[in-house]
Amino acid sequence: MKLSNYSLNYSADLRARRMDVFDFLALCRGLAVDGASLHVANLESTERDYLKRVRRAYLDQGLSVSMLTVSTDFGKPEDKHEAELTRAREAVRAAELLGAPLLRVFAGSPPNEAGREAAFRRASAALRRISEEAAERGVPVGLQNHNHGALCRTGDEVLRFVRAVDHPNFVVVLDTGQFAGSRGASGKAPPELAGADFYESIRQTAPLARYVRAKFYGPKTDGSEPAIDYRKVFDILHGVHYAGFIDIVYEPDNPGAGSKEDARSAIPRAVGFLRGLGQPAAAQAPVTPRGAARYAALGRTHSFFEGEARVEKPVAFLEGPAVAREGTVYFTNTEAEQILRWEPTARKLTVLRERTNGANGLRFDGRGRLVACEGGGRVTRIDPRTGEVTVLADA
Repeated sequence: MKLSNYSLNYSADLRARRMDVFDFLALCRGLAVDGASLHVANLESTERDYLKRVRRAYLDQGLSVSMLTVSTDFGKPEDKHEAELTRAREAVRAAELLGAPLLRVFAGSPPNEAGREAAFRRASAALRRISEEAAERGVPVGLQNHNHGALCRTGDEVLRFVRAVDHPNFVVVLDTGQFAGSRGASGKAPPELAGADFYESIRQTAPLARYVRAKFYGPKTDGSEPAIDYRKVFDILHGVHYAGFIDIVYEPDNPGAGSKEDARSAIPRAVGFLRGLGQPAAAQAPVTPRGAARYAALGRTHSFFEGEARVEKPVAFLEGPAVAREGTVYFTNTEAEQILRWEPTARKLTVLRERTNGANGLRFDGRGRLVACEGGGRVTRIDPRTGEVTVLADA
């Protein structure tokens, strides 16, 4: 994973002209991050000559353009959409000139709860339209989850947009702090989302994420964020082999913030903390053997192999192996309630799914999806490519 810094972290300085984009990029070089993301509002212009200078500054500072962002609201009535589309199109052109690999957009918000479903239909149609147009310029469009009142509050809602837009140029930008249930999510949570688990939304969307935003509100002295367990987040990301950018977004004015510390002193600590989490030694969290005492007396016999057995990874108790066409092996660690994935070529063991309700039997359907028999009569289907889980039967 690579680290990136965001221009909006320094909005006050940029608005007051104490800093410009070129100063921001120099600051990013000083932080030794890999890339920098820009909000289109922080650009002085979207004219070609100016953007050429910005692109050259990235090269001179040794940075990658990690992402360009634009704020859109396609939840508005359709007669307001042309202004939103114009803003998005301008950003698409700027992203193309800058060489940005991705343009972040928002779905927007419904005018009221009664209008949520109609707003979803409007927004998904508009996102499909801008994805099609941006594809002509080679700029993927990334939808970012955002706050308690918007159209994209939970993992389920993100996945619903992915299915509705249904375009290969449409991808997911995962914001660690803006799913319902997070202290940092904007707006008050409605009653139906009062107990939402934002880590579960992160798990749902991580397999589809092509960019991740790491929110910080009041980092502690070691750089960790009290409101978000980034060790848990990184475990999820490592589990789906995410290798893209981690973009640091600092929001000290957020209600979840612990302070209003200046970005120039807070962000270096966040960079150091995340860099430590991303070190190669931590790149693949080990699968710890776990099992019940009743299995301790089971002997290890080699009925079909007389030589010395080599232990690749110690796991307590396995059942239900299923082998994919490419050779990847899936099996269950029943006592740990996990479905594990073993990649023989890379010799890598990862967790495909947690909290499997004692899953044991596994098999593939005709489309390469993994079907699992869980406890209590539940049968689930998992798409290994996306991580999407579907309940097929529930007694």
